[in-house]
Amino acid sequence: MTDNLPEPARTLSPAEVSWKVAQKIANTPFVPAAFRGKPESVYAAVLYGEELGLGPMQSLTQIHVIEGKPSLAPEGMRGLVLKAGHRIDVKTASNDKVVLYGRRADSGSEATVEWTMKDAQLAGLAGRGAWKTYPRAMLMARATSELCRMLFADIIAGLSYTPEEVMSISGQEYVMVAPETPQTALDAPETPAEPEPAEIVLENVTAPSAVAEPEIEVSWEEAFPDAVIHDAEIVEDKPATPNTRIASAKQLNMIRAIARGAGIDQDELPALVSGVVGRDINVLQAIQMGEVDQIISHLRTLEAP
Repeated sequence: MTDNLPEPARTLSPAEVSWKVAQKIANTPFVPAAFRGKPESVYAAVLYGEELGLGPMQSLTQIHVIEGKPSLAPEGMRGLVLKAGHRIDVKTASNDKVVLYGRRADSGSEATVEWTMKDAQLAGLAGRGAWKTYPRAMLMARATSELCRMLFADIIAGLSYTPEEVMSISGQEYVMVAPETPQTALDAPETPAEPEPAEIVLENVTAPSAVAEPEIEVSWEEAFPDAVIHDAEIVEDKPATPNTRIASAKQLNMIRAIARGAGIDQDELPALVSGVVGRDINVLQAIQMGEVDQIISHLRTLEAP
């Protein structure tokens, strides 16, 4: 009689659970653009993060893979060091110099690292990309990784370089990407809504005069002096029906105008957009309507204060 009893349900291993999670979240807005739609990459990032003591979602936002080499965001490095009970103090933080002090809790070993814009100039970094727009953040990142390699190598477990360092080593220019703002898990609907192109809502705007389709020769502020831009709601795309509608000429002109206001050369704009959306964009006319709000949000972060 016992031969006919069903076998007890098999408990999934942690690795199997991580794989199922990766498959479920790979196409959601919670996943950065570089990992979106790639469950295998999501799975690898989650596994790497587990070795560092990071949660799955922390792993996706803190670990970056550039030309096959994984790197760790500077805030992730400092977080791991502090979580292990060690100490990192910011002694100086300005656009010209950052000084960090570190001390181990177990041995009492200590070190101080200083990074200045003169160091950045000697390394050929100053005046380019994020070094031009966010010098203090870039100095902080360099000082963090150097201090962690020097004093906390066991904590960062092989992820010794930041994404900016890996890109500079490979000859690429680093562009700081603004974080996405997905729905919270509690607010997310059980059934994803039909994908719709994200809209930018402009309030109290006097309709501008007719603009030539190819390009606007005025800045965003001049074209829309009273515009108020609200964050567009992010609607989760169904994997089987991605939003592939091409952006309109008006949206492309808007992107060009904001980029010009941020001091970005129009010839460099396609490369910057490619980094934001996570795919190759050779000409702006290849931008999809569902990517417009993400690109504009990023460009707005690059504008001078």
